[in-house]
Amino acid sequence: MSAPSFFDIREIKKSNKNDTSNFYVGFFFDGTGTAITRPTKSVTHVSNNIEDLLLRPSTSWDCDYSSHRKHLWTTQKSPQPVETRSKKKAALNFLVLFIALFELHYKIKKRMVKMLFDTHVHLNARQFAEDREETIQRARDAGVKYMVVVGFDHETIPLAIEIAEQNENIYAAVGWHPVDAIDMTDKELEWIEELSAHPKVVAIGEMGLDYHWDKSPKDVQKKVFRQQIALAKKVNMPIIIHNREATEDIITILQEEKAEEIGGIMHCYNDSARYVQTCLDMNFYISLGGPVTFKNAPLPKEVAKQVPLDRLLIETDAPFLAPHPYRGKRNEPAYVARVAEDIAALRDMDVDEIGKITTENAKRFFKIK
Repeated sequence: MSAPSFFDIREIKKSNKNDTSNFYVGFFFDGTGTAITRPTKSVTHVSNNIEDLLLRPSTSWDCDYSSHRKHLWTTQKSPQPVETRSKKKAALNFLVLFIALFELHYKIKKRMVKMLFDTHVHLNARQFAEDREETIQRARDAGVKYMVVVGFDHETIPLAIEIAEQNENIYAAVGWHPVDAIDMTDKELEWIEELSAHPKVVAIGEMGLDYHWDKSPKDVQKKVFRQQIALAKKVNMPIIIHNREATEDIITILQEEKAEEIGGIMHCYNDSARYVQTCLDMNFYISLGGPVTFKNAPLPKEVAKQVPLDRLLIETDAPFLAPHPYRGKRNEPAYVARVAEDIAALRDMDVDEIGKITTENAKRFFKIK
């Protein structure tokens, strides 16, 4: 009778309730995959150490067959020297580790998006003071090739430009945040105009209205908002809009000031999809951030499905609004990949495609070659 076609290991559970440990048994199989062995407890190939069985080649067992095709173990060839078995065990462990690392590398490489553009990040925030360079490198490693650092007050505007000057493919936007509108004078407005001529400044903002905080009265916010739109039109640069609980007033002011002449970005859009078309008609792009990944945030998810692909952007707004599963922790630009992943899933698209499209959109919007 011809020898069995292959050798395999099977895990056997003990029936003794007082002993729940398992042991392993070597089986031979024929060409159809049917086990043709019936080992007994007395044979030496029964072991509670699977590595011991794996190290034994199938040829180390001699086979004998009876007329009833029952298989009996008769003899075992001389065991291999301990030194040889140890070397083989070490080689096996190394092989298992190598395969595991290769599979992990493949999964990470397959998942990593090839090109991303974080259109709104605050690397100039104090939260990054201790590890800014490391944060930038993590973003690079995650596929984030381009970033726009947004400055919005006396402290963050100069630092945004400094970071842009020191790093390739990182740019700056300069403007005055609506929460601090009460602190802006003509001097700050002139300063922003001067900085807009810097070769790495690509937009004016963030600007807009924020009715959540009451530091600056609404009428002051509206005045400063209009002033910055006028400035952007004067220097012919697009604008970045901050909107919190003020959508109707934001749209009214943008329309009255004819902001469509320069266009802009609705930064971290988190409102109803019914306003999207109005924004598109004003020559604005829709940028989505961490909230699109939140389980309890249906609005940005619906927007992500409806925005035309050629007007879609992605961002982090780091260190704020970290996406799931980092919600509640410090956000950073590397996490823009999570935003791209969830948008891709919502639109039933490949994440690389979302990354490529949003990157090309951002480069076109900011006039980056």
